[in-house]
Formats: sequence, C-alpha cells, structure tokens
Amino acid sequence: MAKWEIKNKKGDYKKMAQVLSIDENVSKILINRDINTRRKVRNYLNSELENLNDFSKMKDVDKAVKILNNNIDKEKKITIYGDYDVDGVCSTTILYKGLKLLTQNINYYIPDRETEGYGLNKKAIKKIKEEGSNLIITCDNGIVSFEEVELAKELGMDVIIIDHHDTGEKIPKADSVINAKQEQCEFKFKEMCAGGVSYRFIKYYFAKRNVELINHDELLVFSMIATFCDVVDLKEDNRIIAAKGLEILNRNRNINLGLSKLMLKKKIYDKKIEEDRIGFIIGPTINAVGRLEIASIAVDLFVSESPSECDEMSKLLVDLNEERKKLTKVAYESILEKVKANKLYEKDIIVVYGDVHESIAGIVAGRIKDYFYRPTLVLTKGSDGLKGSARSIPPCNIFKVMNSNKELFSKFGGHSMAAGFSISEENYKVLSSRLNETSELKEEDFIETIFFENEIKIENITFELAEKLHRLYPYGKGNREPLFISKQMMVNEIKIIEDKNTIIFTFNIGNTFRKIKGITFGKVELFYNLLDRKYDEIEVSKIKKGILRNIDLKINTVYSIAINEYNGNKSVQILIKDIKID
Repeated sequence: MAKWEIKNKKGDYKKMAQVLSIDENVSKILINRDINTRRKVRNYLNSELENLNDFSKMKDVDKAVKILNNNIDKEKKITIYGDYDVDGVCSTTILYKGLKLLTQNINYYIPDRETEGYGLNKKAIKKIKEEGSNLIITCDNGIVSFEEVELAKELGMDVIIIDHHDTGEKIPKADSVINAKQEQCEFKFKEMCAGGVSYRFIKYYFAKRNVELINHDELLVFSMIATFCDVVDLKEDNRIIAAKGLEILNRNRNINLGLSKLMLKKKIYDKKIEEDRIGFIIGPTINAVGRLEIASIAVDLFVSESPSECDEMSKLLVDLNEERKKLTKVAYESILEKVKANKLYEKDIIVVYGDVHESIAGIVAGRIKDYFYRPTLVLTKGSDGLKGSARSIPPCNIFKVMNSNKELFSKFGGHSMAAGFSISEENYKVLSSRLNETSELKEEDFIETIFFENEIKIENITFELAEKLHRLYPYGKGNREPLFISKQMMVNEIKIIEDKNTIIFTFNIGNTFRKIKGITFGKVELFYNLLDRKYDEIEVSKIKKGILRNIDLKINTVYSIAINEYNGNKSVQILIKDIKID
C-alpha cells in the first residue's frame, strides 16, 4: 500500500492568499511549487506568449537563420530529418509547414524504427544527398550523430541540428547546433522538447525575415501536443505553449485538417480537449504508426490538404493503435504471468524476457513496473539481437545502474526513469544478477509515496473550489495535478465495472441531501483486497455483484478535484488516486 505524505513547503500561504486575493488552497499549492512571489504568481496564472524567454539567446540560432536564408533564396533543396515518436512527428510537421510557406524545395525524412533505429544514419544521408538536398535540418535528434554529420559535410551538405537531448562533452561539427543544453548556450530555459524548440525557431526565423507566420496558431498546437506527449516539465515556456495550444485547439477544432479527422475518428472532436486527451488518446495514436508502420504516415496526415487522404490516413492510425493495444494486452499478460510464476518480483530489479514486439517493450515494462512498483527491464528478440526497454521508480536511477554495468550492453541510452538497450544473449544470462548486485534499493523504496497538498473535509469540495483550482491548469510533469485527502467519507453507493477496472462511488455529505461522485481507475483489485480484510465473504460478494446502495462503509481517499461535464451540465467530482479503509 502507498504511503500518503503531505507537501508542506515553508511559506505564509494565508498571507499570500490575502495579498493576492486568491484561494488559500491555491496559495498553498503555489508555495509548494516554489511560486512564492507576486511576479512568479502573475506569470504562472497568466500564460501569455509575450512571457516566453528571449530566443535570441539560443546559441547558433542566428547562424541557422543565415544558412536557411542562403538555401531558400538560392532555391536549394532542404530535407527535414525527424524521428518516429510524437515529438519527432510534431517537430517535423512544424518545420515543414512553416518553411513550406517560403519554399517548395523542401521535404522530410523519418527513419524506420526497426530497420534504421533512432537518429541520423549514413545510408539515409547518402540517399538524401542523391535526391538533391543541400541542407539537412534534424529535429529531435542529431546531438550525438558525430560520424553522420561528418559524412553529410564531406558530401557537401549544410547541417542544422535542432535537438533537446542531453549533450556530451563534444558537439557534432554541424553548421548550427540549436540545443539549450550546450554549455555555452545562454538561453534561460533548458527543458523544452524538440516540438517546443522547433516552434520557437520557426517563430524567430519568420520574425528575423520580417514575414508573417500565417499558420502560427496551427504550429503552436503541434508544439503543445509534443510538449504534453514528451513529458517535459510544464514550467515557463512549456507551460505557456501547453496552455495557449490547448486554448487554440478548443477554439478551432479545424486548425489542422489531419488532426481534425483524427479527433473525429477517436470520437473526441466535439469534446473539450485537455491534457489527458492529448496524452492518452492523440499521443498514443500518433506513436502507434511509428511502432507498427512508418511514422512518416503521421506527418503525411498532418501536412495533407486532401480530405479523402486525411480520412484514409487517420483511419489507418486509429486501426494501428487498436492493433498496438491488442499486442500490448497480450504481451503484458504473458510477461506478468512469467514474473509471477518465477517470483521475479522478489528481486530489487525485475529482468524478464518474453515474446514482445520490440516497439512495445517499453509500454509493457512500464506496466510491470507500476504493478510491482519495482524497476523493470523487458527484453525481446529484435531484428539484430536482443533488445530491451527499462522503466524505473523515483528511488532508482536506472541509467546510473546500467551505466555501472555498461560492459554488458552493446548499446544503451536513456535517463533516470527510462532506458533502451541492446545486449548479447550471453550477457543477458548474467544481466539480472549483475544489476541486482549493484542495486542500492532498500525495502522502503518499494512503497510508493503519494504527496498531497492538504486534508479537507468532504463538505468543502465544491464546484467553486474546482473552478479556482482550474486556474492552475494545465497539469503534467513539473506541474502535477494537486491532490487532497479526506478521511471517513461515508459511501452511499458503489458501482463496480470490472471489465473497465473502474469504480464509481457516491458519497454522502454530512446530513445534507447533497452528494458527490468519485471515480477511480485501475483500483478494483486493491478495493477487493481492502474489503476482504474488513468484511466477511458474504458482504464482499454482494459488493462484487455490481451496484450496492445504502451500505455502512467509510473510506479514506487521496484525490484530485475536477469539473465533470455531461449533456451540457457541469458538476464537481473527485478523481480518486488511492483508497484506504481504517
């Protein structure tokens, strides 16, 4: 069971609430996020484009402007070299649709996930040169492509790198490298994804050229999608891009033909688009085409102006995502059974091999990690040997653990919470023992900690409070949705939907006639276990049969407060993250 701990950073939230005329709950949340001055609060609550950091401070940006001007003015061919995930697709779309306003001599190239892998490759560079390109602009890749950039230069091409990944001690010898993580870069904000950097670059380039960027809002929407889906911190520029992009998309669902067709196919065109629909519906559907087909199809969809083509391609993306879901379900169940049967969960770090499509190994690893709350590596047979993906928990820097055993891996890369790798079959045999020998995890590390902002009484959960909290929106990494706890909540009704792993609670509010609904996903098994400890078998069996009313049950919950919209009506509800029964 998870631990619940209160966030309690120092600060006089009552005084700040009074001075700034904001709700005390909102004030406490802001202080917990180190937003504790009038200027910080103003910028946080008012996400406006004029508050974006000065992009002229980005290293090499003016070099890139000159290179682009030279190639466009001389009508030379330009190729944008992207990547097969959402960030790569959106970055490619932004650069292509922006520069297409100035030149027709432009195309894009997305590498195949399985046959080419991530980043620039020499075969593709030679092909791009043969097809007449004079300039390659990378996006979401390139910062570690030393030999590939050298080849492009030997072939006489210009190279601009637009990337956001961590840099090493050396930088490829491209003509311009736009990456805020370079040591000499003075651009203040270092945490944008490639979609964010690409949007800022196009916006800057058009301003320098003194030309109106007539599709600015469309490009901002794709930057927003990339920002949510690449799970970067929703702070400063990222928060502004995310908030304004959502605002534009909700105001104009037809901002991009391909995207509107995709939303129609996913049945969310007429619904309010918030971060969950970007991260859990639109993002995975874009990603699926790169996992099971060629990601350039997604870019084709977003740059097409043909309704019939967009209909066909959006259907393909949706169908591929459904296939990806089925593959994931089968793989997850198989791997879960293997972990349980072999008691691999007794190790600090779970290492498991299975028949998993290599493109979904990371998804499966993430789900196994969530189930057992242990770092997990899932391996499978790839086209050129064993490949795997790792997902971790906050107390374990999985990249550091792998790096201390780097001689085992043919290739690996990633960060503290996720990594990908290749390994020989011989080294796989000792992988689990070696990783676990170097693990420094303690027993308490395997208990998830859920941090909440405050304890509040159920009668204080009101629609007015939900509206005040909505000012902190959008939520995501670095700006997590605020959580609260309430204890001894009197349950009036329970509806369990087992096939969707969903529970809907209705709670009484004191002695009033007012009630409030709470919904939780993925907690059915946990709830049954809690009930088994408190009630006899007959009572529990009644609850498991479906809807149960007027029961004598009080529960403690940690939850977020949300506004539910249904048939034009709005009401407050709680989204339950965890449950305990005293």
